[in-house]
Amino acid sequence: MEIFFVDEDETIITFFNYSRPDPYFSPFKVEHLPDDGWIIDRMVAVSGFDEQTARSHLQEMKAEIETESRPIMEVSRPAAPSALYADLQEMSTSSEFSLTYGEGSTALMFYDEERLAGKINCVVPNHRIVHEIDGPTYTVKVDKLGGVDLYVEPAPGERIPEETYTAVFKTMFRDIGLPEAAVDEYEFTYSASAW
Repeated sequence: MEIFFVDEDETIITFFNYSRPDPYFSPFKVEHLPDDGWIIDRMVAVSGFDEQTARSHLQEMKAEIETESRPIMEVSRPAAPSALYADLQEMSTSSEFSLTYGEGSTALMFYDEERLAGKINCVVPNHRIVHEIDGPTYTVKVDKLGGVDLYVEPAPGERIPEETYTAVFKTMFRDIGLPEAAVDEYEFTYSASAW
């Protein structure tokens, strides 16, 4: 079950079942949904619906699935992220954040023993610093949780010596207040341009 907050007055709830035996691209069927009680409990907890309203939305979605529509509910009601968090905490035995890599996102994963019980994708403020030096483009992405990503885009067919790109990244690190020596901890891989 994925809950997507569109805006203050709209929430989209989508269901997935990656463990079903048929190929993923085959039509989603009502029997692929979790137990009705489980879905209703989530809707009551997250959207504040009474049980009857939650059941009504569920029945509408099931009718749409039967006509080969996707398993999606559009609800004209805001979901409460704090209620979602509390519901996932109650269903799980542990939780942890995924590592960040400067991309501006992380996921808070909730586990019931070893099984993933749910996750909340979070936006993390980040910055992207781009320098173009003698042709190649050097990019450093840094997020508020300390994630960093380094990327060099050379001209098609060009290879840049390691000492050249590490020197550029060290200068960029120094200019933004990060320790230059940290660049030495990164392992760079080369990927040939497709062009």
